[in-house]
Amino acid sequence: MASTTTHAPPPPTKSSPFRDALAGSLAGATSKTLTAPIERVKLLLQLQNSSKSVPEYRSAFDAFWRVYHEQGLLSFWRGNLPNVMRHVGAAGLTLSVKDRFKQVFAPPREARRRERLAAAFLSGGAAGAATTSVFYPLEFLRTRLALDVGGKNTIERLYPRGMRDVLERTLAREGVTGLYKG
Repeated sequence: MASTTTHAPPPPTKSSPFRDALAGSLAGATSKTLTAPIERVKLLLQLQNSSKSVPEYRSAFDAFWRVYHEQGLLSFWRGNLPNVMRHVGAAGLTLSVKDRFKQVFAPPREARRRERLAAAFLSGGAAGAATTSVFYPLEFLRTRLALDVGGKNTIERLYPRGMRDVLERTLAREGVTGLYKG
């Protein structure tokens, strides 16, 4: 007679806010990097009529083709670093400030469901607003870099040193408030 042994399932691993934030940040950074070419072409298509520096593209396929041939393969990731930095930083900051705002907006224990829901809504909204305020300059950098259409076979790049050039020029011309345009 054969003996059957059953193994107990492994105990569930405890979730920690740090581990969750790290996993979310890594997943977000990976997805942002993998979709960067699509994001860059999307930005070029959306803003082609509002900027003189962006050439006119007939279609998304035309934009992919011309970016590759005029600017090179790596240009599809132009603006990706500030996008990844923004995503990773925002994930961590949102988690930490949301807990703080939950304490600030905490209703009394005997509060009704509507009051608890309003407190959760306010804490989430305040955390999102705080995070956006802190990380908006990275969105600004990403957009400026993505719209820099200079490359190997065309006009000279506006920001050849990347984020450093965008920051230096913007701060010199417009000050810190220039990073919050748009």
